Amino acid sequence: MKWKKMGNLYAPEPLHPKLVSHAANPLPIHLEGDLFRVFYSGRDDKKRSSVGYVDVDIAKGKTVYVHQEPVFEHGADGSFYSHGVSIGNCYEADGNRYILFMGWQCPPGEHWRGEVGRLILTSEGSLELEGDRPFMPLDKTDPISL
Repeated sequence: MKWKKMGNLYAPEPLHPKLVSHAANPLPIHLEGDLFRVFYSGRDDKKRSSVGYVDVDIAKGKTVYVHQEPVFEHGADGSFYSHGVSIGNCYEADGNRYILFMGWQCPPGEHWRGEVGRLILTSEGSLELEGDRPFMPLDKTDPISL
């Protein structure tokens, strides 16, 4: 089967101070029928990424809903995701749906770091951080990024 480009489904516009630009790392989650929720990483004016989403009807090839604010924001200073959240994959385990993400840190005068965090995708469609520590932290083997 040959790949068929079908056009752009969503072009980000400034919606919220935390979602000024970008729609990076799209992650589609099936809702029902031809309807998918696509989570993405948007950026603020300081280039820190938070998570937004749009709902897309793939049969019609169009966006049917644009959520106007972040569903999950980058963390506070000192957190493992203080400079951004890059969405990863979604999986199910033990009756829960999880989304992994790369949490970014840019300590002053140091190399950037990235650690993996885990979000719980609730039945209502919200995202909740599981704990306040990385799901997969840095270690001696991977001291900069996972």
